[in-house]
Parts: sequence; C-alpha cells; structure tokens
Amino acid sequence: MKKAQKERVTELRLNGASYGEIAEMTGIKKETIKSHCLRHGIVKNGNKQCCLRCHKPLPEQTAGRKRRFCSDACRWAWNYAQRAAKREAESAEVD
Repeated sequence: MKKAQKERVTELRLNGASYGEIAEMTGIKKETIKSHCLRHGIVKNGNKQCCLRCHKPLPEQTAGRKRRFCSDACRWAWNYAQRAAKREAESAEVD
C-alpha cells in the first residue's frame, strides 16, 4: 500500500469502519487491510495497541518497551506458531 492509502485506512478504521467496509471504499483487499491494522495496532474507534496473538487491547504503558503480547502464554504460543510456520516453509522449499 502507498502512504496515502495507509493514512486513509488508518483514518477509516479509527472512525469505526470494519475491514470489509474499508475494502469496499478503497479497493484494497480485506486481508491486506486487516494485516496492516493488526501489525500497527490500529483498532476500531481508538488507537490502542493489541496483542499480536489474541488481539485484545493492551494496557497503556508510560515507560519502557512497547508491549506486544497480553501475557506470557500469548507470547509463547505466538513464538511457537512462528517457528512452526518457518519450519513448514523451509520443508516446502526442499521438496
């Protein structure tokens, strides 16, 4: 997506539009919009960060590194899934 498209998607999402509505308005695939919003922590009606695994809003933080997960269980599950996907991709390349 181009910078102007990203800004438009962000604006629409913060104003409460669903992924499908944004896709219809912009002509961008719904999956592309969803991954952009989740990757950048853009949620409906507010700009709160979300857990990368379960997508629950994370509590506000005043100092330190940004949190990416709501709990250790989500962090472990996400890391396990990433490693499994990487192994699967590597085995597909070998075949």
